[in-house]
Amino acid sequence: MDIKTEKLHLIERLIQLQDATIVSRVNAFLQNALEERDELLENSIDKGVEQSKSNEVHDHENVMSEMRAKYGS
Repeated sequence: MDIKTEKLHLIERLIQLQDATIVSRVNAFLQNALEERDELLENSIDKGVEQSKSNEVHDHENVMSEMRAKYGS
């Protein structure tokens, strides 16, 4: 089953729910998952900014040259 079909199936199941507690729990789960993802993304961006400030960066051309040498064109 592809992701689009899975999401549609999930939506159909949510529509059928009559228990407000379950709906609330699903909503809380999704909110927590999104916040966690956002926090991981923010931490990753912060790390990149700090690496840039510390001059821990690599020129794109050099990286591509190394990758081509290691893995081929």
